[in-house]
This record gives sequence, structure tokens and C-alpha cells, in this order.
Amino acid sequence: MKIPVCAFAALALSFSFTLMLGEPAHAASPAYCQSVAHEYARRNASGGAINGAVRGSVRGAVTGLILGGKDGGEKGRDVGRTLGALNGASQRARSYDYLYQQAYANCMRN
Repeated sequence: MKIPVCAFAALALSFSFTLMLGEPAHAASPAYCQSVAHEYARRNASGGAINGAVRGSVRGAVTGLILGGKDGGEKGRDVGRTLGALNGASQRARSYDYLYQQAYANCMRN
């Protein structure tokens, strides 16, 4: 019966050494996680006022041409550009906020 007791003692001892040699768990600081989250969201947020203005101009011009001829196309382009820029900017803000929150939470967890 001495062999199983010795084997158990050796296993328990090696397990305790493994726990002592492992890296201590620590959370990242909030300032570091804010920096990481801002950079991640800035690089990956989609949308934008310029992108929205271009898309809105094209859509507005096509719609205006179909409905009102040449004058309608010009007016549609102008209205589409304005609405597209507003929509693109708000889309980028929503995308940025979502990505920031996700990256910050992930950083604080790890």
C-alpha cells in the first residue's frame, strides 16, 4: 500500500509546484484598456460622412432622374448627399461605440 500513497503524494506535490510557478492573474488597468479599445474602434469602425455622402449622392441622383428628369436628378443628388452624410456619420458613431465597448470589456476580462 505504500506505492499508491507515495504516488499520490508526488502528484499532489507536483501539482502544488505547478500552481506556484504559473503566472499570477492580473487585470489590465482601465487606462490601458481604454487606449486599446479606442485604437481598435478607430481602425475598425465602418461608415463615415464622406462615404455616406457619396452613396447618398448616387442614390439621390438616380432616384431624381427616374422621377423628375434632369432637374430632379440634380436636386436628388443634393438631397441624397446631405442625408447620406448624416446617415454615414451616425452609422460610424454607432459602429465605433459598439466596437469600443466590446474591445474594452475583452481587455478587462483578460
